[in-house]
Amino acid sequence: MTTIRWISALAAGSALLLAGCGSGSSDVPQAADLAPATKLTPAQQIERGRYLVRAADCAACHTAPNGAPFAGGVELASPFGKFYGTNITPDKDHGIGKWSADDFYKALHDGVAPDKHLYPAMPYTSYRGLSRTDTDAMYAYLMQLKPIAVQNREPELGFPYNQRFAMAGWNLLFRKDALPDASKGESPAWIRGRYLTNALGHCAECHTPRGKFGQMDGGRPLTGSALARVGAPDISPAGLAARGWTAADLQTFFSTGIAPQGSAYGEMFPVVHLSSRYLNAADVGAMPVEKN
Repeated sequence: MTTIRWISALAAGSALLLAGCGSGSSDVPQAADLAPATKLTPAQQIERGRYLVRAADCAACHTAPNGAPFAGGVELASPFGKFYGTNITPDKDHGIGKWSADDFYKALHDGVAPDKHLYPAMPYTSYRGLSRTDTDAMYAYLMQLKPIAVQNREPELGFPYNQRFAMAGWNLLFRKDALPDASKGESPAWIRGRYLTNALGHCAECHTPRGKFGQMDGGRPLTGSALARVGAPDISPAGLAARGWTAADLQTFFSTGIAPQGSAYGEMFPVVHLSSRYLNAADVGAMPVEKN
């Protein structure tokens, strides 16, 4: 992710203008933390889920290079060892084919799968902010995909990090109901942007410094981190302002991966390629407002 502090009237105005001319299908509600005004048909729920799965950038961790979509295998390096993205196709033996919608929600909201605690390499600490309506739509989309029988790889962790049961204690200490905001606002565009960046886009997972136990430092949201293979820059309002980002720059960057400040590379490239370039104009416009 990458974002800024600019003149608030300009930022809010441009985002709200975009919100009025979104490019998404008019009969499929956009990604939001509010339930649709009317009950969706199964086809509409699946289409909504498709949009949300892209907005949540699921493919970046769950689709290996040259691998089947969502069949897992992506290596995720960390200071604690190696993790591997898991199979989230509806395969009953290796994927989530035996999971219910309740199971899926619990995994995203609590970090607990039907048979084990998850490690926070899966960003449930951010996905905890997703609404049940949205996780149900994501589940509906994933469950209609082609099942792929690809076995999951176990994390390569040394002691004591290989003791999964310890995650219960980690969650008690560090799993929060909401992430700290890097900016303040009350407008519909700001609230929408917060949901897209804090929950769906899980920007803080890479851009917020971590403590020695791998927990996010809530006192320094979005101020940059070196946890990933490529250092994630400071995308707090002050950090972005210092590097000259504008609302227009950010909207172009999210949509194309290119801005006057440079192009998306390293771990940011798949974020744009697999996720943010598919967001409609309203959502692309709302994300910079949250950083104002």
